[in-house]
Amino acid sequence: MTRHSSTGRNRAEILLHRCEKPVTGQPQYWDPVNGNFSAIPFIYGTLVSSFLSLLFAVPLAIGVAIFLTEMCPRFLRGPLAFLTELLAAIPSIIYGLWPSLCWSRCSASMSTPPS
Repeated sequence: MTRHSSTGRNRAEILLHRCEKPVTGQPQYWDPVNGNFSAIPFIYGTLVSSFLSLLFAVPLAIGVAIFLTEMCPRFLRGPLAFLTELLAAIPSIIYGLWPSLCWSRCSASMSTPPS
């Protein structure tokens, strides 16, 4: 492992090191000024958001698949399957950015004082 020049620790120790405040013993995760770095909050956030996304997406996907194969009328199967595949072709970042852009415009117009 390569050593970091200023702290003398290798990269894995720097990313996963859990620093504690000397007085309280509370964890101090991110303090780049003092050379305390940790990837734990980012890893935890990624895992939690991925779990919540799967918790929402898996039942929805199974429900759409069952509906299209078992209950949907024949004349609707083709168009609905096409629309479902079209939604899958759009990168997921678009689904996150689009509502945030719309919400920022709405919140800006609501927070602007009347002239």
